[in-house]
Amino acid sequence: MFDLNIIFNDVRENGISDVTIKIFYCGMCRTDVHFAKNDWGDTI
Repeated sequence: MFDLNIIFNDVRENGISDVTIKIFYCGMCRTDVHFAKNDWGDTI
């Protein structure tokens, strides 16, 4: 099969023209799984 992992990235402080948003929920569709598995042969 394949492994999917949660990755946390450090981000810089907001600048004067930046906006901060909070993401409470995130989902994966089957297309994401096909892409992760390179089922179509075009994943970089």
